[in-house]
Amino acid sequence: MNLLVEPFLCLWALPLGLLAIPLIFIAPEAATILLEAGSIGILAANRITLAGSMVPFASLWTITPSISEIVVFYILLYLWIMHAGTLRRKMLLGSCSIILILFFTGGLWFSLPSTRAELAFLDVGQGSSTMIRLPGGRTMLIDGGSRTSPSFHVGERVIGPFLRKKRIWRLDDVIITHPDSDHVNGIDFILERFRPQRLWINGDGKKNWPYREILRGASALGIRIIEPETGRTIDSGPGSRITFIQGADQRQPGLSVNDRSLVIRLDHRRNSFLFPGDISKTKEKELVGNNAELKADLLLAPHHGSRGSGSREFIDTVDPDIILISAGQNSRRMYVAPKHLSRWRDEGRMVLTTPDHGTITCLSDGADIRIQPMPAD
Repeated sequence: MNLLVEPFLCLWALPLGLLAIPLIFIAPEAATILLEAGSIGILAANRITLAGSMVPFASLWTITPSISEIVVFYILLYLWIMHAGTLRRKMLLGSCSIILILFFTGGLWFSLPSTRAELAFLDVGQGSSTMIRLPGGRTMLIDGGSRTSPSFHVGERVIGPFLRKKRIWRLDDVIITHPDSDHVNGIDFILERFRPQRLWINGDGKKNWPYREILRGASALGIRIIEPETGRTIDSGPGSRITFIQGADQRQPGLSVNDRSLVIRLDHRRNSFLFPGDISKTKEKELVGNNAELKADLLLAPHHGSRGSGSREFIDTVDPDIILISAGQNSRRMYVAPKHLSRWRDEGRMVLTTPDHGTITCLSDGADIRIQPMPAD
């Protein structure tokens, strides 16, 4: 629908409106003519939208088309309208249209081979959401929430559009480390639109609203819900593996909700990444004492970098080259502990925060990790 409406707005109404602005003061009659002409484009766009809303399946979510796909679409649309006279031309245009559709929807049918793993730490404000795309084509999301107003749905407004821009039609897995709202309140939209095969949870909060509605929605969609035990792995393609360092079976009495977070490790050949959820220093000490496999090149800071997590013993054991903090711009004083930042940087570690750098993408070839955007020195 946008492909039909936007030309009337962006190529007709908007340019005429901009031309009319300077003429208002020197030639108001000419400005009036331009504005009236521009209003015809707005009226046409409105009528197209109204007509389209009455068509079944008028609203469809798709990946973001590339510039070349948009150009080819309009060329084909023009040729269909103006020059599709003979049967031979119609067959040629039909063949070209089918090729365009197959190319555009290719992600639904096959995965392009790659030697790199891609991780994107989304800027969702005070919350956490990480997209992972592995060389074998497997895609997954770890958490998907933010402390936002009820009118702003982070799944619909931030996470979903990001995944579409990355040309992801479907997710293979969604992992919820724990059911705090700043980790889950965008998940319902993601489950509905991206239909993952599996949803991995830590088993907490299954009777609490609104989290229970997320789980009911997943069941209704046929998504398999799994509570992984400690040590369980997900075979994620050539040279890649997901391991639950702490699974859903770690529910000792007295543990806080945060300390029952799933702790996840991603290995891609010689590179490793650790996602500890919101665990506190208490759980960090336990994991270190249990000789858990914590060493990693990149660490997503536990509990958004707050002072109640990120103990010296834990950081020394993980020994990451890169520490990434997902937090909100307005809540950084509460969660991002200044002492942590100064100590980690003094130790020679690269520290990146979503309030400062926005969404941060890491590309791993199995030996080195490249950051996009690379922060200035």
